[in-house]
Amino acid sequence: MRPLWPFSGRWYSWDIVFIVEPVLWVLLAGGLVAPLLTSLINEEIGARQRGFRGKFAARVALAGVVLTWGVRDYEHRRAISALESRLYQDETPLRVSAYPHWGNPLSWYGVVETAKFYATMNVDSLTPEADPENNLHVHSGPSPRQ
Repeated sequence: MRPLWPFSGRWYSWDIVFIVEPVLWVLLAGGLVAPLLTSLINEEIGARQRGFRGKFAARVALAGVVLTWGVRDYEHRRAISALESRLYQDETPLRVSAYPHWGNPLSWYGVVETAKFYATMNVDSLTPEADPENNLHVHSGPSPRQ
């Protein structure tokens, strides 16, 4: 996103969750469904309802989302460190990026820019190890900077 547009055209991204993160969907859906289920149970047993229904579920869902972001940020930093800590065909990385895979919080898609080429690979942030399968894909050299 570009939060400072039109004053600055610089893009900012966090890249810690996949665009459709299953864990976040489960947490948010649980925050919506849990109050409905508890209200049905309360109606069955005749309990009186006090205050706003779902406040606790909303807080738990929000805390789960924040916790998920924290864990994903930690794993993202481990993946970035793994990418920066090695040489790629005897070239040092100029820039590295790690993007999450769908459904696996410990697997990342790494992109490395060197002076001569781009390289892509998988990164395991549990180990942390860049290219654990030795499946490095080298792409053509970088274009001149604009």
